[in-house]
Amino acid sequence: MSPSLIRATLNCTGVQPNLLYSAGLTALHHLVLSAQSAHTRSLVAAIMRSLINASAAVDSLSGLGRDGLTPLQLAASLPNIMLMELLLQFKASLQMTNSANSTAVEIAGQRGHSRA
Repeated sequence: MSPSLIRATLNCTGVQPNLLYSAGLTALHHLVLSAQSAHTRSLVAAIMRSLINASAAVDSLSGLGRDGLTPLQLAASLPNIMLMELLLQFKASLQMTNSANSTAVEIAGQRGHSRA
């Protein structure tokens, strides 16, 4: 899918990059959660790039029962190295901590992800 088509779709649907949607998650958080299969990861990555280019905050904290995770920390808690690398390319912070005072690297290590 082309970047211009993704931008047009996001504009038409009225997605607001930094709004907390259901379960206190931003659009980036929802995208991280939706990219669990290899078939969807490249499309999700393209949509994430468009959202970040449209000023989505890569270090936004989730709310409501998600332990105050950034999108990077959420990706670190899942087997999703590709999205972690993408978020790091867009300068997501490795120093930010969640409500348990854990960084993305610590979360990845706790989950057994050695490439983090």
